[in-house]
Amino acid sequence: MLYETFRARVVAEYQPALDSPLMWALLEADELHARHEAARPAHTAAVGEVQKLRTVVYKPVPVGGLGSAKAAEHARHSEELRAALELETAAAAELNRLYQALRAKQQAIVAMIAPATVDDAARREIMAGVTGRVS
Repeated sequence: MLYETFRARVVAEYQPALDSPLMWALLEADELHARHEAARPAHTAAVGEVQKLRTVVYKPVPVGGLGSAKAAEHARHSEELRAALELETAAAAELNRLYQALRAKQQAIVAMIAPATVDDAARREIMAGVTGRVS
């Protein structure tokens, strides 16, 4: 949602030409956003699996301990939890990597359209080069 708002505002305010550096940067950001959104369901599923297994593994154990069959089942669930935690960590790392790449691309776009130290005439010239439109 935040990226869509950012993109809509940039396009509405600067109206970049299709072959401009600004539009190319927006298209790259679009791809990163799509990949980030595509990675979300895998992370959500991994988190759900970890939560489900935690309730099984960390439930109270009788004072007398577990019988051999229950102990083996508990060990199996513990191993499944360990594997699920690894999967969840990998999914979270990928989601974070994509998020950071998208943020970096947004910052690059902001740097293209917001030169802080130029006067108005120079800004118009820079904007014409970035957006592909003469103002």
